[in-house]
Amino acid sequence: MEPGFVGHLFLWRHATPEDTDSDGDLARRLTPHGQAQAQKSAQWIGQILQNHSLALQAISSPATRACETMAALTTNYVVDSRLAPGRPGREYLELVRHRLTHATDAVVLVGHQPCIGEAIASLMFDASASVHVERSSVWWFAPDESAASGSSSVILRGLFAP
Repeated sequence: MEPGFVGHLFLWRHATPEDTDSDGDLARRLTPHGQAQAQKSAQWIGQILQNHSLALQAISSPATRACETMAALTTNYVVDSRLAPGRPGREYLELVRHRLTHATDAVVLVGHQPCIGEAIASLMFDASASVHVERSSVWWFAPDESAASGSSSVILRGLFAP
């Protein structure tokens, strides 16, 4: 696929939240188990960012559980409604398209299933499908350095599931 960006993309599904919240779905917070999951995933991402000297741009869904997941990695993030539950996965990739312009750029998106799975399927298979993504799992995509010169294809570089 030709995603139209260079740099590194981390697609991170939020960690395990409470089952319900009296204030609605967006207000659901992480459970203690979810907080531990988020910490493990954040450590994995942080190590990659450090090892590759990547400049982080962090974007979260407006859902509390997603913001709490991202906060395990950084408090310097933006919230974007295009990552809200129920939005199409293609919006995740559109959001990234203009942010990854250098090989040392890294965008971390925290969002929801099935949106994350749709974005992953689009990157991996160029298809309108979805893959199952476990809670707090992180999929790391990077430029395919073996691709023909001038190509902007990406490869799956790593996958972490706490």
